[in-house]
Amino acid sequence: MKTKVFTLLSCCAFAIPALAGDGPAAAVSGTAPGWNPCTALTNAGFNFPVSYTGEVLGNTRGGYRQGAIYDGLLEAGIQIDLSKLANWQGATFTADMYFPHGDSLTLRDVHDINVVSNIDAPHFPRLYELWLQQELFDGKFSIRVGQLPADTEFFVTAYGALFINSTFGVLPTIALNMNAPIYPAATPGVRLRLKPDDNWTFLAGVFNGTTGDLGHVDRNGTNFNFDKSNGVLCIVETDYTLNPPPPPPTDNKTAAPTSRPLSGTYKLGGYLNTGDFSDVRTGGTLHDDYGAYVIVDQELWHLPGAPDEGLRGFWRIGFAPGDRNHLSLDMETGLNYAGLLPHREKDLAGLAFAYTKVSDGVPDDAGTAPARHYESIIELTYQAVVNNYLNVQPDLQYVFNPSGGAEPLKNALVLGLRFNLTF
Repeated sequence: MKTKVFTLLSCCAFAIPALAGDGPAAAVSGTAPGWNPCTALTNAGFNFPVSYTGEVLGNTRGGYRQGAIYDGLLEAGIQIDLSKLANWQGATFTADMYFPHGDSLTLRDVHDINVVSNIDAPHFPRLYELWLQQELFDGKFSIRVGQLPADTEFFVTAYGALFINSTFGVLPTIALNMNAPIYPAATPGVRLRLKPDDNWTFLAGVFNGTTGDLGHVDRNGTNFNFDKSNGVLCIVETDYTLNPPPPPPTDNKTAAPTSRPLSGTYKLGGYLNTGDFSDVRTGGTLHDDYGAYVIVDQELWHLPGAPDEGLRGFWRIGFAPGDRNHLSLDMETGLNYAGLLPHREKDLAGLAFAYTKVSDGVPDDAGTAPARHYESIIELTYQAVVNNYLNVQPDLQYVFNPSGGAEPLKNALVLGLRFNLTF
């Protein structure tokens, strides 16, 4: 979601004085004809990513009620390559903010657990990422320190990222069981990454145990909470990539390979939160929460002569103890096809299924254990790449047993259209 952002503003700041015939831009242009402030910023190590995602979603049947909404997400930030700016080799700085806005179809109309849109969030601007990263040993080791989200690097399925429902993005047994550092909130933390070769990657992260009250105490993401009573969230993950695909050519003279072996990435991870949690059966206090997950992203078939087109699949499963968590199990699986239509090699078509098990001790609104302790989703989607700046994505979701039995709701059918702009 990230490309060039406030570069446009910077260009204007330099260009206006230049047109007036005075100021810094005019002085520089007098000594260096053709000087471009945008290029100068990029060469100095600055990058300003900005993107906008908007969508119309409608619940056409089932759920709590029928209705339609518009919501959107503006993302903007700054990235600095400190090796270019200050000759600080291997160091980078990133700051990023989000502004979600609009209505929530989940809260208003569907009342599902997993949230039908992965951009649905409290509707006010907030700081997201703010960190410094240092790479060492030719990039094989890196440490990142600051205000960090966990879901940009941990428990991520690459091929599940196509889908709009939140269950295919952030791991539900983390997202729905604790106030973890995931979109739209980050926390102070440290992340270590070791990548000794192209096949293996080892990740470890330590984060503040909770993001706190996003609606009142920390509306804008600037309450950097270091309270020891929150505990800490520790995550470890091991990734193995079979037949890593080669990097794309960096110039027009090198042709992309016409064939290569099928590639796959396999991940095993676990986490421990040292905070206090409520027993879902008795309401008492339990210490610590924990869980584990497994992820598979696998290429299944290549189009002959075009290895970047074809069929890919993903599978992810997460576990958590049912006594202190709302969810005890989640499983997601699906297929992507790149280049389904002729001359549309960058388009992606996808079909996915998710199952989320509600812990057996969780009562419904009446205070009794419901008979159906689960929610399931089928999603069918197609992402059409219009150009380098715009893609459009029609989407269909069918939600089985919305709310996981907490409310007596009929299955919901959600239709939508999303677009994404990058600048």
